[in-house]
Amino acid sequence: MATSLLPGEHLRCLARPHWIVLIHSLLWVPLVLGAAVVLSLALQAAPPPAGAAAPPVLLLALAISTTGTGVAFVSWSSRFVLVTDLRAIQQSGVVRKRRTMIPLDRIQDVTTERGLFGTLLGYGNIIVTTAGLPVAAPSPKRRRKSSGEELVARPSLVLPRVRSPEQVAQALFEHPFRAEGVSSSPE
Repeated sequence: MATSLLPGEHLRCLARPHWIVLIHSLLWVPLVLGAAVVLSLALQAAPPPAGAAAPPVLLLALAISTTGTGVAFVSWSSRFVLVTDLRAIQQSGVVRKRRTMIPLDRIQDVTTERGLFGTLLGYGNIIVTTAGLPVAAPSPKRRRKSSGEELVARPSLVLPRVRSPEQVAQALFEHPFRAEGVSSSPE
């Protein structure tokens, strides 16, 4: 992880995509290998032309599948969400890195979503809405003004298929002083 913390900043939570994201990105591998086996068997059944070597279809398919699996794994493992006591950082990419940072005091809403498989396997989506964004883009959160015009609260950050989304959402929405055990209410 190449993200450095600011002086005085403390880590609250580190979340990575669930392993199901990696499996989902590798669904094509059995198809490639299966097609290569079928093609190889079909080529072996037909007599090769005189002096021609049989094409190494299985080796080519294995090389493509191995390379694709490696790329998918590196892409999956380079994505993470880091929540500190000051900000939320989403980072992805190896060659072309993308980093989004949001100060925690700008967060207005944190929503978690889990489907059936997410509930069974322990993953879900986290949708973070912050203050100060335009309200013109389409979004799932829609509010109507009294005049009938549609206002849209646009999510600032969507964290798809994160492990333990409620834990990450709690870390995002906790007040910085409560994390250290100091009450923020006046006495």
